[in-house]
Formats: sequence, C-alpha cells, structure tokens
Amino acid sequence: MKTENPAMLFLVINIFKDIIWVGYWLIKLEANQTNFLFIIGAFLVTSFALYFKVIRLLNRS
Repeated sequence: MKTENPAMLFLVINIFKDIIWVGYWLIKLEANQTNFLFIIGAFLVTSFALYFKVIRLLNRS
C-alpha cells in the first residue's frame, strides 16, 4: 500500500494493537502501582524503539 506518508499509516495501524496490549496486561496483572509503572515503562520503551526504526526506514523508501 503506497501512501504519501507511510510512517503515519504504520502508526495508525499499530496504535490500536498497542492500546489493546496495555489494557490487557493492566487488567490481567494485580492492580498496584509497581505493576502499572512496569507495564507503562515497558510499553513506552519498546514502542519508541520499534517505531523510531520503522518510521525512519519507511520515510527513506
């Protein structure tokens, strides 16, 4: 699928998956501050690392 901005298309498609992933683990794990901070931290670090690399590659092509 060719669009004017493939990076934005990638973000739109994957943001819903990421929100579902965070929601699932927040419900699944015991509700306390440590688990919440761990899940949010892991989500932010992995998302930033993945999205940064993929968006750079998409914008180059």
